Amino acid sequence: MSIMYPFQLLAMMQNERKPLDSLKKMQNLRLSNLIRHAYENVPYYRNLFEREHITPDDIKSIDDLVKIPVSTKADFTQVEPDDLIAKNYINAPLVKKRTSGSTGMPFVFAFSREDNIIKDLMLARIFLTNGFNIFKKRVHIMDPQSMTSENASASIRLTSIPTTRNKLEVGSFMSSRLYFEISL
Repeated sequence: MSIMYPFQLLAMMQNERKPLDSLKKMQNLRLSNLIRHAYENVPYYRNLFEREHITPDDIKSIDDLVKIPVSTKADFTQVEPDDLIAKNYINAPLVKKRTSGSTGMPFVFAFSREDNIIKDLMLARIFLTNGFNIFKKRVHIMDPQSMTSENASASIRLTSIPTTRNKLEVGSFMSSRLYFEISL
């Protein structure tokens, strides 16, 4: 674990206490940077923007997102997979995942190690904000059908969902894996 991750988590948590004006300004700046990066580095978005006669300068705030047409799963499956990956990531070690295809159309998507870390930090922020306590006892009951030697550790990690009010939670998480959790 990088020494920077706790600081990134702390910064994320501090954002919740910022004034709304400051948050909107930060969001708009980050959105502008993201749009410009996508336009300059991701062939799919470059083509989409050009087809719709949009430039990154047209997207200055969250309110401007309506100018970008919504992309569907069908749109993504009709392009080459590499057209969805930023040029500066094309040779990076990416993790590729595939949807189950329950809609009749499986989809392959890729993300970087950093993407996964940011996702985990966002989940940690949610858990901590809602009262998660690492010292509280928890019981995990898992669907034995979903457990194999290949996914056992990942399943346990993915089903570690905290409860905040000493109650039993039942639900499905990550396709067919079931979890029950009791916080004591």
